[in-house]
Amino acid sequence: KNFGKSKPCGDVAIEILSNPSIAGHLHVVQKLKTIMAFTNLLEQQAEAPPSIKEGFKMCRYCNKMEQSLEFQQSLRKCSRCKSTFYCSRECQVADWKSHKP
Repeated sequence: KNFGKSKPCGDVAIEILSNPSIAGHLHVVQKLKTIMAFTNLLEQQAEAPPSIKEGFKMCRYCNKMEQSLEFQQSLRKCSRCKSTFYCSRECQVADWKSHKP
């Protein structure tokens, strides 16, 4: 939870991601974005109504996450592992090399 907005680690992460010189380090950028998206998910989950608190999902590839019921129901589940979700076919195809069993 220390990577949220106005938190010490969150402020540093935002500063790092806004630095143009980091663009060449795609692996680092992707990992940092994943950490920040997960932190955002935890913060939103804590504020959600009890009826949907347990079910937040996010796209494994682009880290897109929305609370809306429409978005949550539109996520595509990996047909093999059944525990990974994607917001679009494009994200699923792009992530295939790193997610394939």
